[in-house]
Amino acid sequence: MARKKPKETSWLQQLQSQSYDMRYAALQRLSHRANSRLREIEKHGYVTPAYRMAISDIRSFGTGQRFTTTNRKQGRRLSDNELNIQLASVVSFLDNQSSTIRGYRKTLRRVQDKFKEKGIIIPDSEMQDFLNFLNSSQFKSMSMRAPSDEIIDDFLSAFDEGFNMSQIMSQYNYFLNASRMTFDQIADRRAALRRYQKKR
Repeated sequence: MARKKPKETSWLQQLQSQSYDMRYAALQRLSHRANSRLREIEKHGYVTPAYRMAISDIRSFGTGQRFTTTNRKQGRRLSDNELNIQLASVVSFLDNQSSTIRGYRKTLRRVQDKFKEKGIIIPDSEMQDFLNFLNSSQFKSMSMRAPSDEIIDDFLSAFDEGFNMSQIMSQYNYFLNASRMTFDQIADRRAALRRYQKKR
C-alpha cells in the first residue's frame, strides 16, 4: 500500500512554529519589505486589492498606516498572539500579486485581455475601480443575493452600454438598499434611464 504524501508546510506555518524572538525578527524584516511596497503603491496613486486589505488589517491592529512590531496603543512589544496575527497579515500581503506595481499591472492586463475577447475595452482607470469592486464588501453583499458571474456579466453589459463606474455603483447600491428588488430589475432600470436620457 502506497504511503500518502505528507502535506507541504507553508512558509507562514514554518514561521509561526518558531520561537518568539525568531518570529519577531522575521516580522521586522517582512514588515520593512511590505511597508516599502505600500509606499510604492501610494507613490503611483493606486489602491490595489492587496493594498486595501493590508491597510484594513493595519488599522484593525491600531498601528497607524504601516506594519510594525509594537503595540502603539499600549506602548509595548506585541504579544505572542498579536505577533502571529501580524505575521499572517504581512505574509498574505507579500504573497498577493497586487502588492507590487508590476504584479498589479499584470493583473490589469490579464483582466483587460479577457474583456477584449468579448469586445469590451476598459481603460486602466476604470479597470482599477472594477478590481476594487470585486474585492469590496459591496460585491460580497451582492453575491449573497445573486450569482457572482451574473453580477460580473451585468457590469460588463452596463459598461458596454456606456454607463461609467460611478453610475453602475449607484445602481448596485440601489439594489442592495431595495430588499424586494431582484437583480434582473437593474437592467430594466438602466433601460428606462437610457430612454429618459435620449428624450432630453
